[in-house]
Amino acid sequence: MNTTTVTVGTVTFDDAYTWLEHDSERTSDWQRQQNERTDGVLRGLPGFAAILDGVEAADTGRGHHDESVGAVPTGGRSFLIRHLDGAQVASLWVQERDASEPRLVIDPAVRGQHFALATVSPSPTGRYVAYTFAEEGNTLGATIRVLDVDTGQDIAPDVPLAAHTDIAWLPDESGLYCTAAPDADVVDSVKRILFWRPGAAEAVAQELGADLTVHVLLEVSSDGRFVGALEMIDVAHRRMRWILDRAEPDRGWREFLPAGDGACSGAFVADTYVAVVTGGTDRGRIVAIPVTTSGDESTWAELRSESGLTLSDLSRAGDWLVLQAYERGASLVEILRLDGRVHARVPLPTGSVVWPGALRTMALSDEVTMTPVNVRFDGGIWRYSIGEGRLTRLRPPAAQLDDAVVTEVVATSADGTQVHCHLLALKEFGGEGPRPIVINGYGGFGAPPLLRYAGWWRPFLEAGGMLAWAHLRGDGAFGRDWREQGRYLAKQNTYHDLYAIAEELIARELTTPDRLGFTGLSNGGLTAAVAIVQRPDLFRAVVPEVPITDLMRGVNDPYAEFAMSIEYGDPRNPRFSDYLYAYSPVHNLVDGTAYPAVLIISGDRDANTPAWHGRKFAARLQEATTSPHPVLLRVWEHTGHGAGERDIRRQYRAEIVAFFMEHLTGPRREGRS
Repeated sequence: MNTTTVTVGTVTFDDAYTWLEHDSERTSDWQRQQNERTDGVLRGLPGFAAILDGVEAADTGRGHHDESVGAVPTGGRSFLIRHLDGAQVASLWVQERDASEPRLVIDPAVRGQHFALATVSPSPTGRYVAYTFAEEGNTLGATIRVLDVDTGQDIAPDVPLAAHTDIAWLPDESGLYCTAAPDADVVDSVKRILFWRPGAAEAVAQELGADLTVHVLLEVSSDGRFVGALEMIDVAHRRMRWILDRAEPDRGWREFLPAGDGACSGAFVADTYVAVVTGGTDRGRIVAIPVTTSGDESTWAELRSESGLTLSDLSRAGDWLVLQAYERGASLVEILRLDGRVHARVPLPTGSVVWPGALRTMALSDEVTMTPVNVRFDGGIWRYSIGEGRLTRLRPPAAQLDDAVVTEVVATSADGTQVHCHLLALKEFGGEGPRPIVINGYGGFGAPPLLRYAGWWRPFLEAGGMLAWAHLRGDGAFGRDWREQGRYLAKQNTYHDLYAIAEELIARELTTPDRLGFTGLSNGGLTAAVAIVQRPDLFRAVVPEVPITDLMRGVNDPYAEFAMSIEYGDPRNPRFSDYLYAYSPVHNLVDGTAYPAVLIISGDRDANTPAWHGRKFAARLQEATTSPHPVLLRVWEHTGHGAGERDIRRQYRAEIVAFFMEHLTGPRREGRS
């Protein structure tokens, strides 16, 4: 076997699988053989067809499910992302206040096969919608289009190269700001800000005087005077970095706050910026920052001091502010007056989570729309009228697990930190002895609790299985300290937390190692790969979904380089190289070890965690393991960072369920056979 000697930072190592990093003919043949093997193993299982049917039934619910894109008051319109039964991808619909049913406005299928909506941004009155498509699950190279909702016609020349874009409209709809790549190198992580006016032949570059990284979000004040550019710190936290005063265009963009890792995000109120800030706090506080003296913290006014709530974000809804926060891992939404005083708390469904982007406000409206989710129900659209103080369910959840119960389990991690998980089971199986359990976890990027509707797991649940959602350090719902304790040189805490939860479930005789599994997506896929390497004794089956597995060479991909810089550290930096190498999954597999059953999932169009990570890990793991349990690789075609299209999504999920059922729900095994 040919090996390549590689030096990264302070570490030198031999790598026999660099060839799998490239999409060559040799690699394609090898990947095809791996997919064929996975087909034979999983599709050949006696119960696979029934599992697929069960997943399909849960996926469709009552035929479709909707997400709110935004309630638009002036035009009396609301926009919905609708997942209609039979459609491969979601489409955009508009609901007029005086109409009984919504009407279709954007159907990605018209564009061609494997296209899906990526970004949707209605203008303030709903007259226009700016949007982008993703092709084959990949937003790189996308273009921004602007639709006239009344005529159904695009009115703008495409703004090119809008990968990972954000869009912000002026209140009078005279134009929009967006972020886009500067040239034809669509994987370049550097961006610029563009401005486009309806009717203009092209967008105009807004020179910032600084490079923008992959994720920059834009915000416009309700009067249209200020435009802010917020740098994304992680999944849920942003920092206002630059500002443009449109009343003084000659001044151009200026720095609002210097670079830093503390969040600062909120809404403009007259000539102040009211924001949640995390610098110097664990849970965050609310301050009013004068725009003209933003860099001088002595001029800031504190509106709300730190408390037991983990503050996440503020947005503007008419003459009100809407606060998103977390309490014991669940979402909390409060309505604030413009001076920060609490006006009301929105009565969300118990234990639900409103993900970033799933709560929508409009600067000219006192209405809030949201799509809360829970492990027992899938979405539903809710509207809260601040003026009336009334929460209305516009559309019920598409599906529910009415016969499920959720309990909490608390464990003690290696350093004494208390960690917990939520455990779901069907009521009819309550109180029985050791059972199959699949833990799901993420543990990174300051993410909110990734609680998702568990309906597609129903075949596993009906076989007596249970699901556990682990709250691991690195996530963001329990404060800044919790997030920092699972980041950079403290990343091992994330994995210790997982092992503590697994061992607690075993100690309580809820399960045994031969009936315990783990799965995680993206950063959670890395967590899964690390668990395979570090604790092969603890799990019988593991599924890393779209993982990064080579922490030494991941920086060769532009997006992964950005992600590593905000979560793991740069292996080229001597400060991080030894630490990263010590837990990088590909580099720590040991020959002659009995590893668990493993199903590695990647997408062939994934720009976030490219498929070569899955390929290298599968090849090295297949070489190292001595157990009889399979190591399978599935690389989905026409797929990006997670399953997208309807048929692929259902097969993707069915394979995961079938894999765990095969290895966890069979006759009880003694030891690790």
